[in-house]
Amino acid sequence: MSERRLGFTLIEATIAVLILSVILYIVNEMISSGRRGTLHGQEAADHHLAEIILSRALEKDLKRMIPCPIHTVTGDIQATVKFDPTLIAATFIQFSRFSECGIIQVQYSFDEGKREVRRLEIGSDGVLRRTDRFGTGMVTRFTLEDCSPDLDASLFWMVMEMKGKLRTTHVDKVFPSGFPAPGPARAWNFQIQ
Repeated sequence: MSERRLGFTLIEATIAVLILSVILYIVNEMISSGRRGTLHGQEAADHHLAEIILSRALEKDLKRMIPCPIHTVTGDIQATVKFDPTLIAATFIQFSRFSECGIIQVQYSFDEGKREVRRLEIGSDGVLRRTDRFGTGMVTRFTLEDCSPDLDASLFWMVMEMKGKLRTTHVDKVFPSGFPAPGPARAWNFQIQ
């Protein structure tokens, strides 16, 4: 009579372990892929939301920008737009705009350390009225450029880049402003009380 073996041979055990490890590897990759897809989608949504909120705030401010020097009961207000470092690819912009409570100064600046864009509202008395932060921890590049000298229009060009763990988003947008194109058409007179 032949003897019956009760266990597995070394080759059978090795093959079983290899098959099990391949199955576990495939399951792990499927779960990781799902997590990466979820993270990628969440980063895309976060970047899109930060872009929309910043774009709407900037567009609202630029549309209400003071187009030329005006005279008010409190004194003259210059319609200067301050860019820093230059008119080309500035990371800081300041200008006056109309608001519900009068005329305010608005500043947009890029904080490279915190990776965010800041918006400050400063009242005519010099007191900080409001601070907004956009894209905290995501923005790696933010610049504004005045396209008006090159075009026959009053346009600002915003370039922004946001980075996450898996995704990089590039934003290029052009905004019209209340600032008139250079030329002889600056014969506006405002009286604000």
